[in-house]
Amino acid sequence: MVWVEREGTVGAGGTQAQPAKWQENVNLAQIRAGFSPYWRKYGKAFDPMRQSFTEAQESAKEANAGAWATAPDYMREKAGETTAPKR
Repeated sequence: MVWVEREGTVGAGGTQAQPAKWQENVNLAQIRAGFSPYWRKYGKAFDPMRQSFTEAQESAKEANAGAWATAPDYMREKAGETTAPKR
C-alpha cells in the first residue's frame, strides 16, 4: 500500500492503519480511475481495503473508465489472476 500525504511525503507498507482524511490511498485512486484492476495475483488485501478495492473496480468497469474502455480484455484477465495455492 502507498499512502500520499497532502504535504507530498510518501509512506509504504501493508501494516499501516487506515488513512486519515488528509491522506489518499494511491492504489485505490488508480483502481477507481480505471488505470489498474484490483490485482490479486500476490494475495488479497485485508478488509476494509479489499471491499474498497472491489467496489472501486466494479464502479470503474461499469463506467467504462480508463483502461476498461480501451483494453477491457486485458483488464478482465489481470483482475481475474490469482496466486496458485501452495502445495
